[in-house]
Amino acid sequence: MTDTNYDGRLYLPNELLLLTMQTQIKTAILSLLISLLSFKAHSQDDFYTSKPTPPEEDPMTCPKTFLGVSTGINNNPGLLGFNLEVGVAKKISLGGGAGLSVWGYKGYLEGKYYFHDCYKGGAIGLALTRNTGIPEIQFEDETDAGVKQNVNMQLFPQTNFAIQGYHYFKMGKRHRFYLNYGYSFEITTKKYSVIGPNLPSKTLISVVDLMAPSGIIFGLGFSFGL
Repeated sequence: MTDTNYDGRLYLPNELLLLTMQTQIKTAILSLLISLLSFKAHSQDDFYTSKPTPPEEDPMTCPKTFLGVSTGINNNPGLLGFNLEVGVAKKISLGGGAGLSVWGYKGYLEGKYYFHDCYKGGAIGLALTRNTGIPEIQFEDETDAGVKQNVNMQLFPQTNFAIQGYHYFKMGKRHRFYLNYGYSFEITTKKYSVIGPNLPSKTLISVVDLMAPSGIIFGLGFSFGL
């Protein structure tokens, strides 16, 4: 027994049943997709219309003084240091700090401009840093001939100019966690001198140059609103 469908083609009963099932499945899938799209659009409308807008922070009640601790590479206060920051205008602050570095003690002064009120979110900072240097430090070295030796060097004080970006994440109502990244440009040209008869190898010179306070900056820290 055969049957003729609406398109004029001749189908066997099994073929007609299969065609009917395929048509029903396609119709069901299409209906499901339309329902999902409608639900998604409705949910987005509810999200944007019914979600309460958080109240803006009053700049008059935001903390304007922060005491912080930070660490990093070419970080303003060194490998580990402390800083104090004071807001002097709506989006501008001045700060400074000191700490320990591989090139002696390190201190800095910095001005920041924030892109949001209450000293949060993104900011850009310009800083002047100063490393005290080390009067005499001894390195273990090896000559090109494989002879081990000790090399004494003096690391001179270094002054740098740094430009960097900050991103602050709120911790509670008054405190912040932050990341900073940028570049430190050397102002002082003479970095070190050799003390004693033993001359440093090329490898040691490369290591000392890498230690010098200049180059890429990356740091992280916490600052506590007072």
